[in-house]
Amino acid sequence: MQLIVRRNQDRGLLGGVSFTLDVRVALNEDEQALVKKYKVQKMTLLKKEGGLLGSLINEAVKEKSSVMGFFLERSQSMTIDTLQKGITTKAKDVSVLLEQEEMARDVCKNLKMLLNVMASFGGEEVIDIDALLLAEIAKDPQ
Repeated sequence: MQLIVRRNQDRGLLGGVSFTLDVRVALNEDEQALVKKYKVQKMTLLKKEGGLLGSLINEAVKEKSSVMGFFLERSQSMTIDTLQKGITTKAKDVSVLLEQEEMARDVCKNLKMLLNVMASFGGEEVIDIDALLLAEIAKDPQ
């Protein structure tokens, strides 16, 4: 999976600058096959309904709810299909543009985790709990 990001800037009518962000996800053949097999093209990744909803949105994305509107300007939700087709937004502030880009990255990370779970069906995963705990301790050494 690749997240394709394109940033541009334009001069406004009154001499100001506006910024444009285009994001699109490109799935490889195996990922596309999983999307088709499980018929999740219309699965909601981000939903506008009094806040963020949807099974793929983690706490990091929820914290950025103030900038989620850029994903949802034209519709009430973002699906795997709309993310593959591409989403464009404008911002008057570079910091808002960066938050929007970070949100797109978070959504794609969650999509990748979902695809990994789909790929694991019919198989077995061994999780080393000792290593998992050590990794968590290393992240937060309190």
